[in-house]
Amino acid sequence: FSNNPQASAAFSLLVRPAVSVNAVIQGSTSATAGVLKFVNAQYITIDGINSGGATLELRNPNTGNSASIWLASTSATGPGNDHIGIRNISITGGGNTTATQYGIVAGVDAALPGTTAGMDNDNITIEGVNIQRVFRGIWAIGTATGSAGGLDNWRISNNIIGPASTGTGNIGGMGIYMNGAL
Repeated sequence: FSNNPQASAAFSLLVRPAVSVNAVIQGSTSATAGVLKFVNAQYITIDGINSGGATLELRNPNTGNSASIWLASTSATGPGNDHIGIRNISITGGGNTTATQYGIVAGVDAALPGTTAGMDNDNITIEGVNIQRVFRGIWAIGTATGSAGGLDNWRISNNIIGPASTGTGNIGGMGIYMNGAL
C-alpha cells in the first residue's frame, strides 16, 4: 500500500474478508520480505473480522529476514505511515529463531525489513491480533523521541503474542519493542 494523496478520515480504505470467507494471504517461503507492506500510506484499516464472522490470516513462511506486516517510511521527515489500523487478524511467521523475523515491524523502507529507524509512523492501532512463530512480535522504531521523526499516538491492545503453551509457535526473542515513541 502506497501513499494516496486523496486519503483522509473521510476517504479511507477498509480491507476485510468477504462474508463467510475465511481468507489467508500467504507469501512465498523464500522471497517474501513483507506479506503486507505499507509505504508512507495513510487512512487504511485491515480488519480480519466482518459482520458475518469471517477471518483473515497472514502467513509468511519465509525463514529469513521477513515480516508479515511492514510499516515502511522513507528517510525524510514527515511522510511515514499515518492512521493505520491492524485489527482482528492472525499472523504466523516462518520461524522464531532468527532475530530478523517479525510479525509487525515499523522502520525505514529498505530492501528488507530491519531495525533501522523510520520517521513518523504515527496514529497506528494494533488490536485483537494473534502473532505467533516469529522472533519479534511487534518491533517499532522512530528516528527521534520528539514528534518530528518519532512514533506518535500508537495504541497496542488486546493482542496475543505467542501461544500460552511451549512449542514452535512461540516468540523467539521479544513480544513488543518500541523506541522513539511518544
